[in-house]
Amino acid sequence: MQPLYNLNFLGLPEELRDPDTARFAVLPVPYDATCSYGTGTRHGPAAILTASQQVELYDPELDCEPANAGVITLEPLMPEISGPEAMVDSVREEVGAILDDRKIPLVLGGEHTVTVGAVRAMAEKKALGSILVVDAHADLRESYQGSPYSHASATRRLSELGLPIHVVGARNISRDEMDWYRAQDLVKIHWDHELRDRKISEWTAEIATALQSPVYISIDLDGLDPAIMPPPVLRSREGSHGRL
Repeated sequence: MQPLYNLNFLGLPEELRDPDTARFAVLPVPYDATCSYGTGTRHGPAAILTASQQVELYDPELDCEPANAGVITLEPLMPEISGPEAMVDSVREEVGAILDDRKIPLVLGGEHTVTVGAVRAMAEKKALGSILVVDAHADLRESYQGSPYSHASATRRLSELGLPIHVVGARNISRDEMDWYRAQDLVKIHWDHELRDRKISEWTAEIATALQSPVYISIDLDGLDPAIMPPPVLRSREGSHGRL
């Protein structure tokens, strides 16, 4: 595994960051080489780690402090400049090392491509039963902008593992993706427009029942409510402001 990072997740005290006993390992992956619209997701891991310093450790729903199981934070995994496929392999190797150390990996991206490497590692270690993806986009393109490892192809690459995948909150898909989606049965999309009029307790229970443990959970921030995850303010060349 990577060496420990001094910017540790949740700002935990030293006794909860013991590499020998910690149950979880956080791996920052500051990568955004295939981003096709707004770049900057490489800054995501550092931003999450910094913001996590302000999070309370107690979870009122679970009535406990999950971080007491121990969480180590590893040094960021630096980008592979040779291309996204090499980056996927790098993530796969590092997550594989985390699993060999009998820890649960928490990967902080970066773009959605990094998920492919993490999931491949878990599948190789026989530590995966199904995949849950929260995303506004289907990400089912065979390739995008010449790369089969584009962020827009992440879920398509995951489907090659032959495991059930549930995509929650999608609201954007191309015609080619839809044609592929209708011809297969591994990926199930729970569309945003279908979920918004239902009780959350109902559809979450249905999806939870359909998942097979262990589950890898991948969260793309655009799948979250913009009210809690607002888009950045952009400055144009003329100096005016706008929102995505």
